[in-house]
Amino acid sequence: MLEQCDRCPRADPLIAEFSRFLSARTGLHFPPERRADLERGLAAAARELGFTDTESCIRSLLASAFARPQLETLASHLTVGETYFFRERRSFECLEAHVLPALIRSRRAGERRLRIWSAGCATGEEPYSIAMALARAIPDLRDWNVSILATDINSRALRQASLGSYGDWSFRDTPAGIRETYFVKTKDGRYQITERIRSMVTYGYLNLAEDAYPSVEGGTNAMDIVFCRNVLMYFEAAHGRRALEKLGRSLVSGGWLFVNPVEISHMAVPQLSTVNLPGAIVYRKGIRLPAAPDGWQAPADHGVANEPPEMAPQGRQEIPIAQETEREEPKIATQTPYQRAAALYALGRYPEAAE
Repeated sequence: MLEQCDRCPRADPLIAEFSRFLSARTGLHFPPERRADLERGLAAAARELGFTDTESCIRSLLASAFARPQLETLASHLTVGETYFFRERRSFECLEAHVLPALIRSRRAGERRLRIWSAGCATGEEPYSIAMALARAIPDLRDWNVSILATDINSRALRQASLGSYGDWSFRDTPAGIRETYFVKTKDGRYQITERIRSMVTYGYLNLAEDAYPSVEGGTNAMDIVFCRNVLMYFEAAHGRRALEKLGRSLVSGGWLFVNPVEISHMAVPQLSTVNLPGAIVYRKGIRLPAAPDGWQAPADHGVANEPPEMAPQGRQEIPIAQETEREEPKIATQTPYQRAAALYALGRYPEAAE
């Protein structure tokens, strides 16, 4: 039985070996603090793959070529699919108020083209949020050639995303008017995204730990904007750095990378420069931009706004890294949101750090 195997004396070394194997194949990292998550996911995957116990499943996977169907099954049980529309809303406010206006101005007189990639899109709330942001920012969107690519290692999440049907929980921090404008309530009480927005997004399978990107064939090259938020925090550090470097190479010169700064605060990619925008830290390829001036605020209602005033040149802005001194819960609770997230990340509590 699964429970008996999980308690056997050799289970821990075996699971540790599999954890290293899994990290090499997928980038997913399960430190000791998350070992219970790995064991639960493996037990569920073993049942689905037809094994009577977890140990047999692990040994079979370690001895096999680890085919993609097996990898997809593991991913469906081991990846964290926590997401919702306009998650980390400040990122979208900066996208609409700062990044998109500059891109639109530079492209309007020539080739009206935008290429955006949501890497690690889960069930689709992020790429659809990007599509809605574009619809709000570009009144003549139909006259533009817009490509939004959304990829994930979890094929089941991709299938759910392609349907475009969501429950109330996906709207828990959605700006006013979004649900009424871009969704239709169905008889079962769910919300179906409009075809206009759904058709803007193309979904595809991609393992960020592999070398399949950037690629012309896969459509992961020459991106203007890449979103890869709350993904790399689940990677082993070396795999995370390699993925970040490849994401940087996927951008055009001057392209933008949106990540959760907590998850890459220990990484550095020479081709990417840090840009401090109000309420968000983003990265830009090949161009160093100054930080936004004091006093500039993103629009409170998440609407489209003008760009901030012209900024005075400054040096590279470094991301502060919260130092973990004690692991007492009250310490985390009294820190700033960024410091709290960094401390939770250091403790291996990745889902809480992403909130």
